[in-house]
Amino acid sequence: MKKRHIPIIKLLLFFSILTFFACKSKNKTTSLRGEFFNASGDTLYFSKLLYDRIEKTDTIILDNEGKFEIEIFEDSCEFFALVKNDYNFIRMLIDKGEQVIIKADINNLPASSAIEGSEGSSLLQTIERRVAEANKVVDSLQNIVNLKKNDPDFPQIFPSLDSAFYKNLDEVGASLKSIIQNNMTSLASIVAIYQVVANQSVFNEQDHADLFIQLNDSIFSVYPTNSFALNLKKYVGEILNRRKEKERIEKTLQPGLLAPDFSIPDITNRLVSLSGLRGKYVLLKFWDSHCQICQRENPELLKIYNKFRNKGFEVLAISIDTEKADLINYLSTNNLPWIHAWVFDAKNQENELSLFQKYYLEIIPIAHLIDKEGRFIEVNIKNEELQIKLEQLLN
Repeated sequence: MKKRHIPIIKLLLFFSILTFFACKSKNKTTSLRGEFFNASGDTLYFSKLLYDRIEKTDTIILDNEGKFEIEIFEDSCEFFALVKNDYNFIRMLIDKGEQVIIKADINNLPASSAIEGSEGSSLLQTIERRVAEANKVVDSLQNIVNLKKNDPDFPQIFPSLDSAFYKNLDEVGASLKSIIQNNMTSLASIVAIYQVVANQSVFNEQDHADLFIQLNDSIFSVYPTNSFALNLKKYVGEILNRRKEKERIEKTLQPGLLAPDFSIPDITNRLVSLSGLRGKYVLLKFWDSHCQICQRENPELLKIYNKFRNKGFEVLAISIDTEKADLINYLSTNNLPWIHAWVFDAKNQENELSLFQKYYLEIIPIAHLIDKEGRFIEVNIKNEELQIKLEQLLN
C-alpha cells in the first residue's frame, strides 16, 4: 500500500495535518485566553514555531479554575503550539490583532479543543480532524491485513484493501487541494501541501509539481521572509531544476537514438554492459522487488521472455531496491531467469550515478526496448506493447 515518494517536513508543526487561512495584519493587541476542563494549576508551554526550529517557549501556569490569559507580541501572522506534553498539544496560526479563546479538556487537547477568534486556528482544527478520520480508515484496513494475511484467500482480498487505501488517500488529497487552491496566498497552504497520511505524502513532485509551483508563485510575493515560504521557494527551485534536467535527458531517450551505454555487475558479480548485448533485442527494465506494479508485471514478462528468449531476445533488469538482500530474497522465490543487477552495489557507485543521470529514473517500473544495434525501438514500453512488437520483429 505504498508508493515511492518522498517527503519533506520537520518539527512539531508537521506531526499532524495542518492548514490555515491567509494572515491579515491588524492594529489591535493580540491575546490568547484559555479555559481548560479537568485542570487546576497545570503547566502548559507556549511556543512560536518556525520551519526548522521552536522559538520563544514560555511557561503558562493555569489558575485554580484552569484558566489563563496572555498577550502575544508579534508583528505578523505566526505559527504557535500550546503544549501539555509530547502527545498532547494544540497548534495554532495567530494573526496580529486577534483575540483568541481556547476551551479544551486538559487531558485531550487535540480532540477536545474549540477555538474562537482565530480563522487560521479554526480551519486548522477542521483539517486535522479530517486527516485523523483518514488515518482511522488506514488503521482499520491495516487491522484487516493483520488478521487475514495468513489466510489462503488473502491474495483475493488484498486488491480490494489496496483499492480502499488509495481511495481514502485520494479523498484526503481532494480536500487538501481544495483548501490550497482557495487559499493560494496563505501560509496554511504551504503546510497543507506537505501533509502525510499513513507515512505517505498526499502530494508529490511527480504528480503535483505544478501545484507546488503555483503555490510558490502566489505566496512568496506575500511572505518573502517567512521561513516556510523560503523553504517552499527552495524546494520549488529544485523541482524546476529537475524538470529542466528531465527534459534534457528525455531528448536523448527517443526511438532511433542510441541507448546510453553502461557497465554494471550482475547479481553473480559478472560485469554486464548494454553494448555487450548487441546482436539481441534487449528490454532494459528498472524496477524494485517491493513495487507492487513490478510484481504484477513479472509473470507476464516471464511468459514473453520464455517465448522469445531463444529467438534473440534478452532482458536486463536493474533493481533500485534499497537493500540488495531484498532483491536476492525476492529472486530466490520467484523464477525470473533473465539478467539481474543492483544499481546501488557498493562496487558500482559510478554506474549508479551514471544510470540515474542517463536514464532519469524518476518512477518505476519503466522499460525500454532496444534493437540489435543498441538503438531505442520503444521508450517506456508496457508488456502488452512488448508482446506485439516482438511478434513483429522475431516471428
